[in-house]
Amino acid sequence: MAAPDRPLAENVPVLPEPRRSPMAVASLAPIPVLNSTPDAMSLLKALRRRWFLAGAVGFLAACLVGVAAWMLLPSRYTAFALLQVSSRPSPLTERLANREEFAITMKTTAARLKSRDVLMRTLSQDSVRHLSLIKKHPDTLSTLTWMEEYLKIDTQENSELLTVSLTGEEPNDLQVIVNNMVKSFMTITGSEDKSRRKDRLERTKFLYEAAKEKLAEKVNAKDNLLKSQGVKDPWAMMNLLQNTQIELRQAQTDGSRFRFDLERKNAQAANFQAAKKNLDKLSLNDVPLKEALDFDFGLRKEVDHADRLEKFVERLVKMGYASTEYILQQAKVDFAAAKKKADEHMKQVKSEMLKKVRQKQEADLDLNLANLRTEIVPLEKFVAETRERADSLAKEMERINFSSKKFDLLDSEIQQEQKNVDRLFDVFKHAQMEGEAEARITPIGEAELQNRDLKKRLLMLIFAPILAFFGSLIGVAWWEFAARRIHEPDEVVTGLAMRVVGAVPELPDPRHHRAGANPRELEIVRHNLIESIDAIRTMLLRNAGVENLRVIMVTSAVGGEGKTTLASNLAMSLARAGRRTLLIDCDLRSPAAHQLFEQPLQPGFSEVALREVELPDAVRSTSIDANLFLMPAGLWDRNVVQELAKTGITGIFEKLRDEYDFIIVDSHPVLAATDSLLIAQYADAVIVSLMRDVSQMHNVHAASQQLATLGIRVFGAVVSGMPASSFGKPMAATPLAA
Repeated sequence: MAAPDRPLAENVPVLPEPRRSPMAVASLAPIPVLNSTPDAMSLLKALRRRWFLAGAVGFLAACLVGVAAWMLLPSRYTAFALLQVSSRPSPLTERLANREEFAITMKTTAARLKSRDVLMRTLSQDSVRHLSLIKKHPDTLSTLTWMEEYLKIDTQENSELLTVSLTGEEPNDLQVIVNNMVKSFMTITGSEDKSRRKDRLERTKFLYEAAKEKLAEKVNAKDNLLKSQGVKDPWAMMNLLQNTQIELRQAQTDGSRFRFDLERKNAQAANFQAAKKNLDKLSLNDVPLKEALDFDFGLRKEVDHADRLEKFVERLVKMGYASTEYILQQAKVDFAAAKKKADEHMKQVKSEMLKKVRQKQEADLDLNLANLRTEIVPLEKFVAETRERADSLAKEMERINFSSKKFDLLDSEIQQEQKNVDRLFDVFKHAQMEGEAEARITPIGEAELQNRDLKKRLLMLIFAPILAFFGSLIGVAWWEFAARRIHEPDEVVTGLAMRVVGAVPELPDPRHHRAGANPRELEIVRHNLIESIDAIRTMLLRNAGVENLRVIMVTSAVGGEGKTTLASNLAMSLARAGRRTLLIDCDLRSPAAHQLFEQPLQPGFSEVALREVELPDAVRSTSIDANLFLMPAGLWDRNVVQELAKTGITGIFEKLRDEYDFIIVDSHPVLAATDSLLIAQYADAVIVSLMRDVSQMHNVHAASQQLATLGIRVFGAVVSGMPASSFGKPMAATPLAA
């Protein structure tokens, strides 16, 4: 039973995380060439690699486009008619429409020509609906859609001409349709213009008459207002208003002056009243001491006697008399008695003086109040009279001012209404002239026919295939560039930063070999193959002695990249060099090494991994060389993958290392399954097989990334399928071993 291409997700073992070497970590860096955009030189290189495919595709595309252009470009005719749109809004006026207004008119006319009512009226004509061009369409809607698509209305800048054109395959029918469409348009627009002009004339006449009536009402209201004021003209009303304003200002001035005097007199009277009330608040302390002493001479003697006694007591104290001595005590007693007598006499004198002061001040205040009242009474009368006069004049001025403002308003309204009447009169006269004028849009002759554009068709038939051809070339070049196929070994070094350890020539097709090929050419190919493989062997032996490389795994990114051929030839080359070599076919899913050496498939590596057979039973000698041995793949199943993930197969490689100088492992492609990643952990180095013009850089980079992630050393890459011109010719024909 055939095994599937890859195991199911649940059966894929988890790979251990190994220790990464510095070289493996460096290989994880991003590759700029994979993200680069193509330039002209890279596209030319890609086109050179695929020139035959690009030429074939381009030729086929050019033929198909040429045939399609010839078939899809039928003979077409265009019927056109001219219409003239006057740049003057009215033919009877000299005024030209501004650029924007005329552009709007042209666009409106163009849209009106393509409107449904014009098209429906055209299709309703007997001379149109029986045309074969119209009968091709199943219904009216499809006919309208066709006309709206192919009907064109063209205008030219700074021109009054408008072109109506219709494109189709029946020239006579196109002329009939265009002529009837122009007639339908003129009929519809003529009727609409006539109705619109009549409505405009009636409306402007009504507005003109209404404006004249409103103007007459305003004039009558102005005359009545002058009569109500008793004047004949507005100048007399203005003089009356000015005189009234002067009298009002004078009355207001007099009233302000009388009010000021009255308020001043009232303030004085209030002050006198307050002073009269404050007389009761006078006390003995308010009577000055000097006036009291001047008023009573005996009081002065008593005060002077008390002062002398006080000074005597102070002198005794200064002289040092004690407070217990009789003279000081007697002096203090005499001073206290004199002081008491003087104070009592002072109080009596101040009481008499306070009474007299109150009587005198009250009399003076009463006199002043009486005098003020005689002045306040006439002032109050004057204030009332001036206020009454000012109020009367203010009302009169307000009335006159209101009438004046109303008069000014009426005068302004009359002027505005007069302008409105004049404007409406001009509009009315213009509407009368428009009603008598001709239409603004006039047709120019009958529809004419344009011959089909053979020049355009021929240019299309010439340039379309050319564009298709070059477009196909660019497409193939772009496709080839996007594939990033490896063409030269230098691309591996510069693009993928991977060492190239050798190049293998292109092998001849076995079918040609069976049919009988030139023996000389086959001999050259075999010679180049052996020389290239021996060169790889030399590099491997040099590094093996220094780095102890004994288990070498040969793999590729995907299938079909020559890994099995490379592994087999490398094993044979090592055997020819006298090294005991074992070739293990670990491409368990698609084994092929047993067919090359004509050995049975099992027992092999799968049976050894599952411990179904012993290791020596799975190893076979080959007839090619005594130092070359083969371990086939065996029969694969999913249990083998599980065993690869375990450490049980470690003993297999340890035993083989003791028996053989080199072990070449042909593994499964890296990106197809995890088998090669599991086996690579037991290898000392990996050789990546590439196929010229087959291997793609992103696949090789992805495979090397996976190997580097697991810390597996990549010894280098080998590019297979190189042309014979890349290798030198042998000096003499010698028989070579197969």
